[in-house]
Amino acid sequence: MEKQHSKGVVNVAFNGEEGVQVATVDNRQLPTKDDGTEPEDTRLGWGSCKPNVLQSLNKMYLFVFWVFLMCFLEGFAVNGIANAGLPAIEKHFGISSTKSSVVASSQDFGALAVVLFVSFIGARLHKPRIVALGSVIMGIGSFLFIVPHMAEEYDLEGGSPSTNATSVCNGTRGAVWSLLNSCDSPGDRFIPALVIAQMVHGIGFSPMFTLGLVYIEENEDPSLAAVYIGLTYAAAAIGVATGFFVGGQILQNYYVDFDRKSVDFDARDPRWVGAWWLGFVFTSIFFVLVAIPISLYPKSMPGTSKYKKEEKPKDPGDEKLSLCQLAGKLAKLFFKTFLNLLKNPIFMLMNLAGSAQTLIIAGVGAFSFKFLTEQYNLDFDTSGYLIGGLILVGSFGMFLGGLLVKVFRLEMVGMTRLCAAVAFLSGLLGIAFLAGCPETPLAGLQVTYSGSSTIDGYANTCHASCDCDRQSFSTVCGADQKVYYSPCHAGCQSSTGMGPMATYHNCSCIAGSGTARPGRCEDSCTQLGILAPCMFIAMLCVLTAVTPTSMVTLRCVEEHEKPFALGIQWVFIRLLGMIPGPVLVGWVLDQACLIWSGASCGSSGSCLLYSHHQMAVGIMLWWVLVSFVAAILFFIASIFIVCRNSSKSFDLNIVSS
Repeated sequence: MEKQHSKGVVNVAFNGEEGVQVATVDNRQLPTKDDGTEPEDTRLGWGSCKPNVLQSLNKMYLFVFWVFLMCFLEGFAVNGIANAGLPAIEKHFGISSTKSSVVASSQDFGALAVVLFVSFIGARLHKPRIVALGSVIMGIGSFLFIVPHMAEEYDLEGGSPSTNATSVCNGTRGAVWSLLNSCDSPGDRFIPALVIAQMVHGIGFSPMFTLGLVYIEENEDPSLAAVYIGLTYAAAAIGVATGFFVGGQILQNYYVDFDRKSVDFDARDPRWVGAWWLGFVFTSIFFVLVAIPISLYPKSMPGTSKYKKEEKPKDPGDEKLSLCQLAGKLAKLFFKTFLNLLKNPIFMLMNLAGSAQTLIIAGVGAFSFKFLTEQYNLDFDTSGYLIGGLILVGSFGMFLGGLLVKVFRLEMVGMTRLCAAVAFLSGLLGIAFLAGCPETPLAGLQVTYSGSSTIDGYANTCHASCDCDRQSFSTVCGADQKVYYSPCHAGCQSSTGMGPMATYHNCSCIAGSGTARPGRCEDSCTQLGILAPCMFIAMLCVLTAVTPTSMVTLRCVEEHEKPFALGIQWVFIRLLGMIPGPVLVGWVLDQACLIWSGASCGSSGSCLLYSHHQMAVGIMLWWVLVSFVAAILFFIASIFIVCRNSSKSFDLNIVSS
């Protein structure tokens, strides 16, 4: 018999011996399972606010859409506009490239600081909400990146070069910057703010590529999950490419203090500093907005229990432990799980191979602008378009990797051998780096001065009356198609025009008309037509391995170890890939340096001119060796998988017999 009750339906049952027994079923709560545990609520919403109208949005492909936007924003902000804006940041605050590189790499230190904790503890919590919280944290990081701009206006007068003199032969004209006279620039105090902002970015994004990927893998068919995971990686890469495109346009068209004042010069003027901070205004808002829909998703998607492996039962004794005892137990479990993963040869080989692949990606991202502009004498606009296109092609590779896994239904062996094949092909294509341009015909270093038969340095009788020792490195192209260290070293007596439109006259070292123009001479080098398509294919190969690598990592460990395994993989990739990658490539480029700026502030300074041949050979060897090492590691991992599968098959045969 049933009666209505304020809290629900009252079921009344009569028993002759026991009397009346009453059981109340609360309509507002879900029925319990047979084992006495509460079932997971798989409805979309917050708390008790889960209207039926929203449940049509409770689909995995829509969750992937929102995290796609989040990953896009991360790539756009952290590795796109931040890296594109580094030259403007250096100029704005008067800091060296060495100091600005700390800003670029600090996001990885932020991720390393929390990723193991997030992946281990977060796996036991509500994954979508942890990911959403990370997005809000990244919004805070973007806001912190704007703070230095709000705190201080750019000192236009203090950072402008002297342009009053008309004569160049006496050494008074040139890029003599007042900010370079001091080793400790006033902008040093803003470096911590920028570093903290990037670290906050790294902290905020660490849940996505650990807990977020596991959430997708747990709640979707394995073959389709590979495609979705590939899309998230591709979103980050597309964001980076878009960041370079947009960042270039912002730096070109918006002055750093356009919100405070207007100026009567443009980006061609040496006083110009682009608005490096502008893009972060938008990302700080959009990071928070995209967190809202992500946080609505349930701990588990409806109808996805068939995709999950049976989990180990919880220890009922945990409820009786004190907080300190529970923390101690978790700490023991942490180190036990950590040691188990380190003993997993497949897991470790995939980490090392993935780190090798990351060395390539990180190196290209950090020094691609410098390589293209130095080797092929390209302007920054053209270099930006090439780099953006390269990243876009690579982002398709991330999606392609997941698509190949789905189409060919690749298991672990197939995925590792796919990774080995594309890494090997990438290494072969790296030989194209040898297609470099001819050396810069610098008078006194690579070629002789006119009328001289020997190469004996920049001192020559043709400019003996000029005081060129104070002249900074500002190359000019003479009418004789030779490059000179500076207008002074070409013996030029006067100039007309400003900046890139200037023309130098009466140059005593230049035969013929005796004129010169700023910059290097056009060498009509077409070797980029060989390198560019090879690099597009090579980068496509490198990034095709990203998704299969993550899928193998998730499948070679136990179910409860998956989030922690991805966290450890993140640590390896950053310690062995993201952080040392730029350092390694920078060292390779330094070995190709021909002219240094001098021992400024106790260091060798920055490189002024590179040897094209040494640069090409060094980058080629780096690319090929790292790619082949990755291919070997992937192949060895496939052998271990075959051996493990054979061992399992042998054990099953013994049991059945």
